[in-house]
Amino acid sequence: MTDTAERRPERIVETAPAKINLALHVTGRRDDGYHLLDSLVTFAEDGDELTFETADSDSFRVVGRFGPELSGEDN
Repeated sequence: MTDTAERRPERIVETAPAKINLALHVTGRRDDGYHLLDSLVTFAEDGDELTFETADSDSFRVVGRFGPELSGEDN
C-alpha cells in the first residue's frame, strides 16, 4: 500500500444543495444537438447528503424516500 492510499479517509460526507431554476430559456441549439440555455438559479439550504466510501469494487447505491425508484437497472 502506498503512503497516499494509507492517508485516504474511509468515508467522506458532503452536502449537495438543491438548485432551483427561477428562469430557464432555450436560446438555440448547438451543432451537436445540445441546447443553448440562459438560466437564473438559486440554491436552497436543503439538498442531498452524499456519502463516499472506500471499497474493493465500484458500486452506486441510492438510499432514501425515492431510493427504490432511482436505483433500478433501467435508470
